[in-house]
Amino acid sequence: MTQEMAEIGPRFTGAVMPMARGLLQSLHIMNPPDDKAAFDHVTGVAMIAANPGYWCNQTPPESVQGWRFSYDAYQNVAASVFDENGEQISAIEGIERFENEVLFMAGSCNTVIGEEFQRKQMEYFPSARLVIIEGSGHELFAEQSQQSIAAVREYLGQSVNSTEQAAPRYRRGLAAGGFAARPQPRPVH
Repeated sequence: MTQEMAEIGPRFTGAVMPMARGLLQSLHIMNPPDDKAAFDHVTGVAMIAANPGYWCNQTPPESVQGWRFSYDAYQNVAASVFDENGEQISAIEGIERFENEVLFMAGSCNTVIGEEFQRKQMEYFPSARLVIIEGSGHELFAEQSQQSIAAVREYLGQSVNSTEQAAPRYRRGLAAGGFAARPQPRPVH
């Protein structure tokens, strides 16, 4: 799987100028909310420029353009693939023993990790289903929320009647710069 990821990885050749522009912009972030804001801005700009195949028309949809790349989240995910000795953990060892059906989803516009890539990943599982979300790129739930929610509900065997009620709340939250209801930390007693 590592070789497959290397083959579809970011294409940085077209990202140099946008990244330079993003670096200059990051120097002018006024009152950043934390010490990672500038890095997150530069990385977000670079990722968009390096991976145009993630989106329809090679441009992120308006609903996700304000999202912030998270250095902290990236570091946590990257660190989670190594054990306490620094050895890379296999993401697929023993996976053939998982017998439940696995749901894969891909946006019809995503040429980086879209349908073709998902079909390769499905080969690792004895039972898998792929749903293509038409008119969507990488951010399925932001771009085509009703279709995406309906696909997950169908997979889970739930009614899709409440999908239309949930989707507008989700979109309003995105328009406000985040999710409609962010989970709040619970007090520890």
